[in-house]
Amino acid sequence: VLKHSETCPISANAYDQFNKFLYERDMDGYYLIVQQERDLSDYIAKKTNVKHESPQAFYFVNGEMVWNRDHGDINVSSLAQAEE
Repeated sequence: VLKHSETCPISANAYDQFNKFLYERDMDGYYLIVQQERDLSDYIAKKTNVKHESPQAFYFVNGEMVWNRDHGDINVSSLAQAEE
């Protein structure tokens, strides 16, 4: 899951990296635009006990968060590490 801000250039890069990662692996992923889905963004922060940032990426396994990164730490390499 990627929390994406439409107004942040760092978020634009994270969005590109997220989509590249998914495309290279033929995987499904989900993103939300924080300006449009503030309640969902807040819900994720509360459920994961991770302070809201944007951009922010999460990896869940069986409904449990096992990995998260934010800002410039969201790239194809870091997303690949989440799979390991």
